[in-house]
Amino acid sequence: MKKILSLTSTLLFVGAAGIAFSQTNISTPATSTAPAADATPMKTMEKGDHPRIKAIWERVRNQNERILAGVKNGKLTKEEAETLHGKVKSIREEMQGDIKSNGKRELTEDQFNQLNQELDANSTAIHDEKSEGTTSTTPSAN
Repeated sequence: MKKILSLTSTLLFVGAAGIAFSQTNISTPATSTAPAADATPMKTMEKGDHPRIKAIWERVRNQNERILAGVKNGKLTKEEAETLHGKVKSIREEMQGDIKSNGKRELTEDQFNQLNQELDANSTAIHDEKSEGTTSTTPSAN
């Protein structure tokens, strides 16, 4: 049963990531190939390379792995894992909505900070669920 949950969760995550990346295939207007003199490195980055997006994707991936590891080592039940995966999925979908509303493949600083706060809370929830009954309050940073 744990293998099925693990496989399902992994496939769900990989599928969602694939969909997110396939939906961001935005063509750029035909303009000069040279960046403007005042262009910042962020403005001239390739699609999908925005550092804020990469940071959030890394934390989402890390949290999913932590949840799977918790199920595998018996510290999380299937129900707990489903709840925690649901929270991670919600954060990921919020990020995708933010990107879409911006009209370009990037997150504003406010959006990035909000997503990080939600990921921090989820990280604490993962830690708390895995540590039921212990008094340690030192969750992982991811």
